[in-house]
Order: sequence, then structure tokens, then C-alpha cells
Amino acid sequence: MRILITGSTGLIGSHLAPRLVREGYYVIGLTSNTTDRQVSEHRVCDVASPEAVEAASGADLLIHLGGLADASSSRANPVLYNRINALGTLHMLEAARRSKSAFVLASTQRIFRPQAQPIDEDTHPAPVDPYGYSKLVAEQWVRMYRSEYGVPTMILRFFSVYGPGQEVAPGATSGVVTIFLRAALAQRDLFINNHMCRDFTYAGDVADGIRAAICQPAAWGKTYHIATGVATHLRDLALTIKEITQSRSRIVVAGEDGEGENYVADISRARDELGYRAGMPLADGVRLYAQWLREHGAGAAEGAPDQTPA
Repeated sequence: MRILITGSTGLIGSHLAPRLVREGYYVIGLTSNTTDRQVSEHRVCDVASPEAVEAASGADLLIHLGGLADASSSRANPVLYNRINALGTLHMLEAARRSKSAFVLASTQRIFRPQAQPIDEDTHPAPVDPYGYSKLVAEQWVRMYRSEYGVPTMILRFFSVYGPGQEVAPGATSGVVTIFLRAALAQRDLFINNHMCRDFTYAGDVADGIRAAICQPAAWGKTYHIATGVATHLRDLALTIKEITQSRSRIVVAGEDGEGENYVADISRARDELGYRAGMPLADGVRLYAQWLREHGAGAAEGAPDQTPA
């Protein structure tokens, strides 16, 4: 089987692509700038370009991971986020239609408003930022291509993914594990909202979820939440990171509002239909990620963001 993965050098792609290659799949990596040496073949182009459609020719499966993902940045660049996330998805769906391949979209928790209870797949979408809107539009394109053109499609929504390979731009507020780890390694303060919970999912577990989904014939045409289903308070994350890094950083409460404004997944459908369970405990995943950041010179760069990470 020939599998095209957009964003193959990104956080999730860098965990998924090498695994599929090891399992004997012919993997074509598509990235916008960096070179991927862990795939069978590599192409460099923008996902919203005609070259991306051409790159998918002959693929049996297209896994669309490529895109922009920082909520705070999307507020300053809504047109860019629409072009890359929504229009880029449309281009890759057209590539799938022309090559008669199946299509998997990586979507996000951010198509929803924060909720007090775990969020299942049928919760009404209500994005709160341009990033969430761009991914919701992408989901609608996926549904249209399935109903109008018969393209086999699947939507996988991810929640607070972290792990080796994740980089966060200066000033970003998405990617709280990275933000806290970098601050702790540099002995900077960790700014938290005292009441918010997130569902922190190790990138390797996300790769396992994708692998389980694409190998389940009954999964096509459906949407799944790939996460842990476990709520973690930001304070508990900060304490875990301080312990693992042996950091002298202070934990500073920067907000007391937002109680019940959580992004935590209900993973019942993925568990029951795909046999999926996240296997990496948070402390173990943070420890692996902290080691990776140390090896890559983390902690010496930018200061902490001026608001609590989301």
C-alpha cells in the first residue's frame, strides 16, 4: 500500500511515518519546507498548491496531518489559517478523488467550545478562534467529498498532543506541555489557570490511534476522538514537570476563572470500535519529551508568554 502523509515531519507525522515504513508500507512524505529522510519518498510543496495534488497521484491512502495549529496565532492570521487548513484540505481531498484513494483528516478539539464534561464526537461544534473555524470548515469539506464523490473518508480529532518533535513558536499559547517544559528547564515561572483541565495525549499514542483506525474497515465514514479521556489540571501538569526536571521554577496563578472550561475527550467510540487505548502515562511521556528537549538545547530561548497557555 502507498500512503501519502502530509506534515510527515511534524509532531504526529514524525511518530507515524517511520512506524508505517517499518511495517512495510510505501510512505510518501509531503512537507512545506523540511526534508524527511524517514520515509520511502519525499516531496516539498505547499498543501494548498497544485504540486500537492500531483504528489498524491497513485496513493492508496492519504493521511492529512499538515497544517497550522496555534490558536493565538490564528487570531492574528485568519486568512492564512483558512488557506492552509481549509483550502489545503480541499486540495488534498481533490488529490484523493483523482487518485481514488481513501482520506483521513487530522482535526482538533478546538472545533468545540471548552466544556465541563468530556466531549464526545456528537457534541455540537462551536469554535472560539479562527484555527477552530478553519478545521471545522475542513471537516465539512471531508463530509462533502464523501457524500458527493464517494471518497472513503475518516475524521480523527486530537486533544492536546505532546511529545518529542514538538516545537512551539515564541509567544504561542497552544502546546502547554512544551511551554511549561521549556520554562522549567530555563528556571522561568510557570503561569497557570487554576481551574482548567486538558487531555494531554502522547504523540506515539496518537500514531497508534491512527494505525488502529486505518486498519478497521468499519471505521470509514466515521469520526473518532483520539486522546486519553483523562482530565489533568494545569497545576498538576506544572507540578509533574517541576518534579521531572528538578526545576526551581515558581508556579504562578495567572487566572482563577475558567472553571469547567476544559478540553477532555470522551474516547468511548474509539475504545469500543477501534480497540484504542492510550498507553503512555503522563509522567512517562513528559520524561521522554524533557530528555528530547534537553538534547535539542531547550530552555535557553524565548521567555514565557504573557498569558496562561491554553
